[in-house]
Amino acid sequence: MKYIAAVALTALVACNDDDNNTVTPSSPDFTATKTYALMLTGQQAVPMNDSTRSGSSTIDVDESAKQLKATLDTSNFSDFTAAHIHAGDIGSTGAVVFPFGTPDSNGLASIDASDLTDEQFQTLLSGDWYINLHTSTVPSGEVRAQIVPDTTTIYTFEVDGSQEVPAVTTSASGDGYAEYNSENQTLNLRVNTEEIDDATAAHIHIGEVGSNGGVLVVLDQDATDAGVWTTPANTELDAATLATLNAGGYYTNFHTPGTPSGEIRGQITTNQQVLFTFPIDGSQEVPVVTTSAQGNGYALLNTETGALTLKAVTEGVSGTTAAHIHNGVSGANGGVLVGLEQDSGDVNIWQTPANTVLDAGQQTTFIEGGNYVNVHTPANAAGEIRGQIIE
Repeated sequence: MKYIAAVALTALVACNDDDNNTVTPSSPDFTATKTYALMLTGQQAVPMNDSTRSGSSTIDVDESAKQLKATLDTSNFSDFTAAHIHAGDIGSTGAVVFPFGTPDSNGLASIDASDLTDEQFQTLLSGDWYINLHTSTVPSGEVRAQIVPDTTTIYTFEVDGSQEVPAVTTSASGDGYAEYNSENQTLNLRVNTEEIDDATAAHIHIGEVGSNGGVLVVLDQDATDAGVWTTPANTELDAATLATLNAGGYYTNFHTPGTPSGEIRGQITTNQQVLFTFPIDGSQEVPVVTTSAQGNGYALLNTETGALTLKAVTEGVSGTTAAHIHNGVSGANGGVLVGLEQDSGDVNIWQTPANTVLDAGQQTTFIEGGNYVNVHTPANAAGEIRGQIIE
């Protein structure tokens, strides 16, 4: 899945004012009392992008003197053009606060700043600054990191019609960003949507991939930008709700007059979780099967634990006898990897057994598209509809 642009690139415009930023050298008795260790990724960029590169940064703060120092490793970016600390909450963009200097021979760029104003100091501590690294490949910012302590967890996720149950064909899309502060147990979530300004409501819902559920949180639509939806201020999550969130148990849903049940949806995922959505039909069978039966597949793989949740939602399949995850790339048949279980309340739904886990090798094959779902019927014992599992 490719990341889709969602908002105007205000950060790039702000970067044109770099020459007006004057950095004052810090005093020799700088004492770091707070340190941020950050990883910059394309998933945090606004808009998101599918960059496979990353960068690391360390920010030290002398809270007593209200001073800041920062270093940024740009060695992964031969096409590096600039980097800055910007003002802006997660999922939003803002003006440059401090520019990083020219990288040294090892690719290390730095900021040595002093005398933050009281306002700047409080904005930094509240998590409303971020680092943006610009390249000639992605001039608006290829990788980004919100400046937050390790007590704050960052979530990023895509929003589109393929995640709806059943899937919806639409040009609308969105980028989702969230942060959970474990110190005050608050969730700050923002989704920047595109081509869905007629949305009538948006929510965080309860439900795993491939499942629909009730509303957990009603999202607020931005007063000046109909494409931006956020959690209300001070939205709190208790320990049980947080555990469900980290297990992939919640999704955002955006309702429109044309699709009241939801036109686009985004499962809220952690950095360790990979989401897959895929069609299931007879044309993917080997050999091809002519049938009106079809379906949609949804899967979530935790690359840290190997836990796999997969659900196949079918339609028009008569007398299904079994369904499995098989080994095999597109166009090839293979043996069974996991036997799917038929839902006790709906014969059209097949899902992985509880506590299904893939080992490291199986995960690699799964992520690289080496598995498929196959649904067997009396009329087509080898499989009537099939869906290659793709990201």
